[in-house]
Amino acid sequence: MSITSINFVISQFETEKYRYFIIYDDENDLIFTQNDLIDQESAVVKIRNFFRDNNGFFTIKVFSKKLTNPKNRVEQDKFLVTKFNVELTHKLNMQQTNSPNQNNGFGSLSSDDPRSNAPNIYDIYGRMGQQETTIKLMEKDHQHYREMKELQERIERMEKESEKATGMNGVLSTVTENFKDPAVLMGLLSNIGGLFKKQEVVAMNGVDVEVGTNVNERKTKMINAVNLLMKLDPNFSENISALATLCEKKQDTYKLAVIYLKSM
Repeated sequence: MSITSINFVISQFETEKYRYFIIYDDENDLIFTQNDLIDQESAVVKIRNFFRDNNGFFTIKVFSKKLTNPKNRVEQDKFLVTKFNVELTHKLNMQQTNSPNQNNGFGSLSSDDPRSNAPNIYDIYGRMGQQETTIKLMEKDHQHYREMKELQERIERMEKESEKATGMNGVLSTVTENFKDPAVLMGLLSNIGGLFKKQEVVAMNGVDVEVGTNVNERKTKMINAVNLLMKLDPNFSENISALATLCEKKQDTYKLAVIYLKSM
């Protein structure tokens, strides 16, 4: 049990103007009650008199207002202001009590006794509680900062993806619009057909045979693709025409469209 000096208790009563208190002995029995409507000076006199006339270990509970029932522990906890643990080692004589130069009349402890200037343990607990609250608030602020930072990063990623999707949609929209022109479609088909015209190949150690094979494979692949699109796409002629025009007049856009198709 932490002991508070008598001098400190008296100074707290005088400074904080305590008026209502009860005192328990070391066996937690209630032995003194000050629950009367008195002024602060009278309350100090009562606590002084108790210190003068008693020996042993005591617990003093101070309350903010008059209690309806001093023995009611619930009411005590509700209006409790502070609590002191004190040790009275011997009785104080009347001369010490009335002498203003004898440590306010309470010289029960010598000046070199470590308990003379002992701090109030409950004040220490109060300061520790305030420090703990400050730390928790700082942790909460830091957590809020991390959450806001993560949210901001997610928003930035979504904005970049949205811009990328918007740009690609523009390319596809342009390609689709150009496919509507039949002349473009015919031009594209004409260009495609030119890829498969038989070219005169100079024989050189069998290379002409390999080139011819590659051309036939590309031609077969193109014919199969055209047949499939004509079967599945009712607007194939308009779409292929628009693609041809795009290739002729806007090669950069056409290249972007090809890159997008390859990436799918």
